[in-house]
Order: sequence, then C-alpha cells, then structure tokens
Amino acid sequence: MQRQTSGPASANVSVFELIGDSGAISSADGALVYERVADALRHGETIVVSFAKIEMVSTAFLTEAIGRLYGEFDEELIREKLRVEDAKAGHLVLLEDAIEGAKDYFADPEGYEADLSKALNE
Repeated sequence: MQRQTSGPASANVSVFELIGDSGAISSADGALVYERVADALRHGETIVVSFAKIEMVSTAFLTEAIGRLYGEFDEELIREKLRVEDAKAGHLVLLEDAIEGAKDYFADPEGYEADLSKALNE
C-alpha cells in the first residue's frame, strides 16, 4: 500500500462534470472517478470529490470510485487526503457501506470470496 503525506497541493473533481450525468450508477463511471482520485493521491494531493448535481448513486459506482482506493492506499492516507462534498445523506450511507465492504474485501480477498460464495449457496 502506498503511503504519501507530503505536498500541499489539492485537486477537485466534480462527479457530474466527469461522468456527464446526474446518475452515478455504473461501475465504469466509478472507474473514471477512481482514476482521477487515485492519481491525485499518488501525487500526494488532497482531493475534493463533489457530488453536486448528482441525484442518484449506486453501491457499484461508489465501490469502484471510492472503495477501490482501499486496495491501493493506506486508510489513514485516504481519510487525510480525500474529502467528499455536496453528497446527499442517503448517498453518504451508501458510501459508508461501500467503504466497509471494500475494507473487508481488501483485508482478506480469498476469505471474502469464500464467505460470499458460501452465503450465496445456502
């Protein structure tokens, strides 16, 4: 995992402007956000992700856009350098769920997959 904390630079990303839609639904759109956020974190920048004008979000989008960061970066770095703004309360609940699921997955991918497979086959 990368751990970088130096550098006062900051960046902003508008989800609406980046994906061109008020519905942040697809994991492909989430990947666009992930690439922008991950690039900023790799360069030690603080990044602000704005959900202004976003009406709908899905867990798939949030898992790809934000949750995936937990596979590459230290949780402390993410908390220190990533800011989410203009998100609706319901979107924040989904974001917390996506983050917790990602942290569980990246802590033990094989165990997570095995548990998921077992649960689906019961």
